[in-house]
Amino acid sequence: MDAVADGADWKEVVAVLFGVDAAHEPERARNIFDSHLARARWVAASGYKDLLRTRDD
Repeated sequence: MDAVADGADWKEVVAVLFGVDAAHEPERARNIFDSHLARARWVAASGYKDLLRTRDD
């Protein structure tokens, strides 16, 4: 999310974080980027509550 906020190129983000070359695997790279960004946004917005909840809740 920080990379996106800073205006980083999604291809560079995928290469650095996941070691996937978007030039060789563009569809896979884009899917990885999109799914991880969506998950990160969900966790930041509300998903963290599930992580903090105890089993007894």
